[in-house]
Amino acid sequence: MEKLGQFKKNRGVTIHNISPSFLTKVIRLCEENLFAVTILISSAWVFAFMIHSIILDTSLISWVFIPSGLKLVLFMIYRSRAILGMLVGGSTINFLLLKMVAVKAILTGAICALSPILAIFIFERLMSLRVLNQKMSWFHFVFLALIFSITNALCHNFFFNAAGLMNTSIQSSIKMVIGDLAGILITIVIMVKIRKKISQA
Repeated sequence: MEKLGQFKKNRGVTIHNISPSFLTKVIRLCEENLFAVTILISSAWVFAFMIHSIILDTSLISWVFIPSGLKLVLFMIYRSRAILGMLVGGSTINFLLLKMVAVKAILTGAICALSPILAIFIFERLMSLRVLNQKMSWFHFVFLALIFSITNALCHNFFFNAAGLMNTSIQSSIKMVIGDLAGILITIVIMVKIRKKISQA
């Protein structure tokens, strides 16, 4: 297996050629340290959500939700090890920023943490392809992003209605799907551009 951060000259994209070299040490540290990956993911999620809320939108459902891109990328890299960090980060945001009561904040954080794993599971079963361990084309990335956007919207909107947090509709579900999908694709494009600049340096 090639070392993390090495770039391959092929049309597909793997973790080896999508990760900027300056993040290599951080990724390696978190690969075998659950505490480190929990701190990394919870901090990254809180920071990304707050920046999004300040710059773009403070509502629960947005037409462009950049943090979803970060969430999916982190789960693609760390898989089940990312669950605890996202649960902590999501619960923190829900309780402190969105002013949910503790129980609902934690339950919403759990949905936030489990929906990416569900999407990756569905994708890998449908495509017979293990995320980032095998070469992925742009079609694979877009298809995974679409699966995640749909599962994330369905899980969140079902819980929002059941818990009485907000009355969601088909329109709000479509808005969340579009917002997540747009955020993921923007994140992937940014990462690829960073990779190209670093490889050319």
